[in-house]
Amino acid sequence: RLTFLENRPFPGVQGPRHWLVSSPDGRALYFLLRDGNGVVQVAEIGIDSGDLRILTELEHGIEGQISIDPEGGRLAMVSDGVVHIYDLGTGVVTPCQETRWKKTPDSEPIGETLPYDGSYVGAVHFVGSRDLLVNRYVRGVTGTFLQILRLEI
Repeated sequence: RLTFLENRPFPGVQGPRHWLVSSPDGRALYFLLRDGNGVVQVAEIGIDSGDLRILTELEHGIEGQISIDPEGGRLAMVSDGVVHIYDLGTGVVTPCQETRWKKTPDSEPIGETLPYDGSYVGAVHFVGSRDLLVNRYVRGVTGTFLQILRLEI
């Protein structure tokens, strides 16, 4: 057993469905849990030490799977409809504001045709160290469809 989270205000690993993410060197695992205010954040636990740290202090909770870049220096996540990059070396979270698509004309929620309010769906994936792949619903001529987008960071 690596985690002992039953005595927290929000016990256990919590948040949207996600998978554990390992650092490339295998020394740390990253996962989601709720902070003391109930907001979903990224946590890190040392494989050998068992030391637990909550890494992010986002105002809005993380909405899905997190991803780590191939070098192990950054995590990608979506919070409040915006892709964020967390630098593991500095602890700085940088929002990629151009990725906020909830407010663009072609992606407004269309009643019941979207499963929810237009957030990204699924994981954000690093492609090498400079690009991300994300999927989201995009309105087309004949309807709204889940599409894969490439974002340069």
